[in-house]
Amino acid sequence: VVAASERGEAGEAGETGEADAMQAAAMLPSQRAAPDVLCCVCGVSMKPNKVNTCAQCLQSSHDVTSEFAKQAVLLRCKACERFQKA
Repeated sequence: VVAASERGEAGEAGETGEADAMQAAAMLPSQRAAPDVLCCVCGVSMKPNKVNTCAQCLQSSHDVTSEFAKQAVLLRCKACERFQKA
């Protein structure tokens, strides 16, 4: 029976671990997986963002459509009933 160290398997495993560590160190901070954080409002686990608030809490507290018009006036020709281009 041949031992793992005689076949060189132990050395390969160590080299793979070192290569993974070097590759992780060479990654940009934006490429690394960010650890999960808790939402500051409801406490659900999520990926971190600038306000550390989950999408549901952020949606309930801020109306992102407030700056957009909710109604518009459409003008239509009486003769051909086409809508006027804006």
